[in-house]
Amino acid sequence: SAANTYTGGTVVTGGAGSVLQAQVDGALGGGNVAVDDGSTLQLDSAAAIGANADVLLSGTAPVVNLIFGGTANIRALSYNGGATYQPAGTYGPIGSGAAHEDARFTGSGLLNVAAAPSTTLLAASGGASDLIAPPVNGWLPSPTPAPPKLPPAITA
Repeated sequence: SAANTYTGGTVVTGGAGSVLQAQVDGALGGGNVAVDDGSTLQLDSAAAIGANADVLLSGTAPVVNLIFGGTANIRALSYNGGATYQPAGTYGPIGSGAAHEDARFTGSGLLNVAAAPSTTLLAASGGASDLIAPPVNGWLPSPTPAPPKLPPAITA
């Protein structure tokens, strides 16, 4: 049982009864972790998940079982698959004393969300308008630049 060295993401899927148990430090590699509705991610170690990982929960009943003592550090947390992100701070089960308590979390550990996810500014140009992606609010069009003025036609 050694740490994974892959950097891709991990998806916990399958619904009720589906559990991915991350038992050792680095078990989830260096990528993001998505937990689908009804599925459970069980962290046996605070360092089983990478500090640069985003945890992306989807649906009404994903579970993150924090059975370690202490706090695991992650980069970002989303309750809707990455459409929006939760504010920085500690997250844990109801009654845990975390700044943000939620029924999606069980166990005795906490997650410390360092910040919002890293975002990459995306731009597209197609003549009619340019689009940019704000960090959270979706796509908003930028002003359309005026077309260049042409010199008057010369006739002979």
